[in-house]
Amino acid sequence: MDAQENTPVQNDTAPDTTTQEAVENKPVENAEPAGTLAGNAGGHAEEKPADPVVYDFSPSIPEGVELDRQAAAEFGDIARGLSLNNEQANTLAKYGMTYAQNMVKAYEAQQIEQQEAKAESTSCAGKNILYTVLFILCLLSVADVVPKWAAAVLVAICVLVSDRKIFCNIDFMLLLTFTAFFIFTGNIARLESVDSFLKRITGENEFNVSLAFSQLISNVPATLLLHPFARNTKELLLGVDIGGLGTPVASLASLISLKLYTQEKGGTGKFLAVFTLMNIIFLVALCAMKAILK
Repeated sequence: MDAQENTPVQNDTAPDTTTQEAVENKPVENAEPAGTLAGNAGGHAEEKPADPVVYDFSPSIPEGVELDRQAAAEFGDIARGLSLNNEQANTLAKYGMTYAQNMVKAYEAQQIEQQEAKAESTSCAGKNILYTVLFILCLLSVADVVPKWAAAVLVAICVLVSDRKIFCNIDFMLLLTFTAFFIFTGNIARLESVDSFLKRITGENEFNVSLAFSQLISNVPATLLLHPFARNTKELLLGVDIGGLGTPVASLASLISLKLYTQEKGGTGKFLAVFTLMNIIFLVALCAMKAILK
């Protein structure tokens, strides 16, 4: 009992010197290498940033146009942001210049067109007023308020000054045709034989005679021809009014419509057939109505 009590007890928790030495002698893997004056020892030197691209936009500027340096600098920053080289940036700049020029030209053309339309509208308003005044002047000359020669001279002068190009649109052949009708009717009545013939057939038959003559020489010349021989002016006027229907010659308006149709469509056969048929139908209808209402 005493011997066991006096025996020294070994300490199981004694430090392991071998393990400690191994840990102390193990190289540290993540240790940073020591630095030097030249930079990081044992590492790569930092790369210098590349120089920014310098753009030359002078090839993109049209001849006679001065380069806007501020705009060029701003566009250069955009091109650098897109990593464009000088050639690519100039290609884009040329397209932008062309597009801008086209937009300016389109705007200028639009402005010119608007100015011309405004000027034309003002001119048309002035011409409408002028032609209205001239029309009233012609009516006054017909009513013998204004001398006919004075009205003719004023109308010719005003038109020559304000719109002389309108004379190019006048159908002079049509005017000459009706002028010939008026000259013919004004002179043929002076012949003694014609005078006696017209007196005999007109008499108290003004409506039928004026209706028939309108189909041959038009209703206006027929009025001038038969008026000196008519006893009943009312019947004469009814005859030439209704006599505007019938043949294309019966009315100046019919001849004008025929010419316009010919210019636009070319052929006149079908037009004449339909036109004559419709005119005859209305002519018969109006004659029957006059006979009923008489």
